[in-house]
Amino acid sequence: MARYRKPAGSARASAPPVSQVPWPRKQLALLLAAVAVVWGQVLTFGFTHDDRFTILANEFIRSPQSWLNIFTLRIFRIETIDNIRPLTVLTTMADYRLWELDPSGYHFTNLLLHLACVAGLWLLLRRLGSGEAGAMGAALFFAIHPLQCESVAAISYREDLLVVLALIGALLFHLRRYRCAPSSRIWFAAGACGCVALAMAAKESAFMIPLIIAVVDLTVRRTRPDSSPSRLVQPIYLFYAGILALFVYLRFGYGGAAEADDWQFLLSVHYAGSHLASVLTGFKILLIYIFKLIVPYPLYHDAWIQPVWNFADPWIWAAWGVLAIAAVGGVIGWRKWRPVCAGGIWFCVSLIPVMGFIPLNNPYAERYLYLPLAGVALALAFLPIPWPRFPGLREERAAKHWPRAMIAAIFTIFTLLTLWQARAWRDDLALYGSITRTSPANPRGQMNMGNALRDAKRDEESLAYYRRAVELMPTYYKARFNLASALFDLHHLDEAAEQIGALLGDRPDYPDAAPLAIRIAAARGDRATALSALNLWLANAPRSRGYYQEIIKGLYRLELFELGLTAIGAFSQAFADDPMAVFYRGEFQLRLGLTDDARVNLERFLNVYTENDMYRRQAQESLNALRRGHEPGKQRTAPLSEPR
Repeated sequence: MARYRKPAGSARASAPPVSQVPWPRKQLALLLAAVAVVWGQVLTFGFTHDDRFTILANEFIRSPQSWLNIFTLRIFRIETIDNIRPLTVLTTMADYRLWELDPSGYHFTNLLLHLACVAGLWLLLRRLGSGEAGAMGAALFFAIHPLQCESVAAISYREDLLVVLALIGALLFHLRRYRCAPSSRIWFAAGACGCVALAMAAKESAFMIPLIIAVVDLTVRRTRPDSSPSRLVQPIYLFYAGILALFVYLRFGYGGAAEADDWQFLLSVHYAGSHLASVLTGFKILLIYIFKLIVPYPLYHDAWIQPVWNFADPWIWAAWGVLAIAAVGGVIGWRKWRPVCAGGIWFCVSLIPVMGFIPLNNPYAERYLYLPLAGVALALAFLPIPWPRFPGLREERAAKHWPRAMIAAIFTIFTLLTLWQARAWRDDLALYGSITRTSPANPRGQMNMGNALRDAKRDEESLAYYRRAVELMPTYYKARFNLASALFDLHHLDEAAEQIGALLGDRPDYPDAAPLAIRIAAARGDRATALSALNLWLANAPRSRGYYQEIIKGLYRLELFELGLTAIGAFSQAFADDPMAVFYRGEFQLRLGLTDDARVNLERFLNVYTENDMYRRQAQESLNALRRGHEPGKQRTAPLSEPR
């Protein structure tokens, strides 16, 4: 493998032309075949983790109108999952049109995107002047590294695949401008700008792409006829900056505010409200990422990183020490190993968006390394590494057998780890079971494991994980709510009332907590608690048709007829077309002695409700009682046991 060297002669001397790389080549086909073998198992995986929100429960991807909303950029103003990532949503919509709810089709798309990224990276490294073995080894390192499991095996995280693929396309177009006819240069520039725009439409971390392109442009001079540094100041960078400004406006201006309230909430959850702790923890996570590049075991998938609160923490000094050593090495080796330095800068720059400057719900996630690993591959391609003898490659340099055997052993270990750890994404039970084993102090992982067990109808087992999540983080309100809900479903009413009471004591406005409290109080016959929870719910909670019907049923069971009319009145505008509102209004009025109003509403219900079920029979019986002049007693019950 040829080491990168400054061209001989003057600073403006022409460099030797880079070798023309045929497309495709035998080694590329072998590379992609190896990658397909390693990752082929994902085709048997199901929907996991966030897929239930982005696919299974996402009505946006099913609506034909959504295509127009994406191409007109109205999606930035629509309340839907990933509305600030239109390209990612577009690929999910295309998958739904092709595969509907067959998970193997979605995983097939992810696999194709990963293969495209590997092929594009191999071609980019060859265009930048890497030797055949270096490009093959670096691309293989990127393709099979165990840290890629989350990005490749999880459907919901394909945005990282899209960003890397668009970045590689932008770099290939950008660098090709220097070796084409002047008349064709504008078309390659347009291609580069289009790829940059696609990357930013896939994920916000692509905002760093113009800087990454500038770093590569500065380091790879022998692909340009003019090696003057002033060539870096080009009009195309103004277009990159304009695209960046456009997407910043779409994200924070056209699409709404900068979600300051959400950021403050994330700060309060993870860092006790301290933005400094968020940034300092980012340096700790950077050090963990560097370690995981070398020793990618175990993978946490969803780790709960202990925050760094001040500058005295040894993690901070260790991270800064590593960065200082890397900076000094870069300065010393800049002239000889410029592409290697570019790979290191690429790695660090691409991590800036997830370094804690903006609080994240997941401060640590291995999928954040998909883009940085491409920078690591760039550095490896130009290092004098004794790569193994890949099939179809000519010998570039003599090397002893033991270094090659060691590199081959590392590849073998990485491949086995990838095959093993990717299996954690086959379903929710496997994924969250892996998280609770590798990161037992992670309250979110404990709660998600409880959710997976409840989905599998193993409610009794889920209680231990919910309790563990609440024990680890008493202010983890979602886990406490799920614990109370599971206890209620299992008829552990006293403990359920205790948990929901603690939640309402800390967060009276927590969504759906007050409705659950009323349901629990209704089951226990606690009228006072039901009344208090109803007042909280009417004051704070969002309107929800399902919970609304459950609350009305609970109030009827408790014989809180006046409160029932109050609740129906509060929802009359939102659910004016709901037959259940008409039915229960009539029943409540009947119990309160408002016979004329009750007759009107019950007759209206029978006119609009066509199902021949217990509700219709109940309304008919009530009307018959009114016609006979019967005064309804309090022992009559509404059909409260029917599922909503």
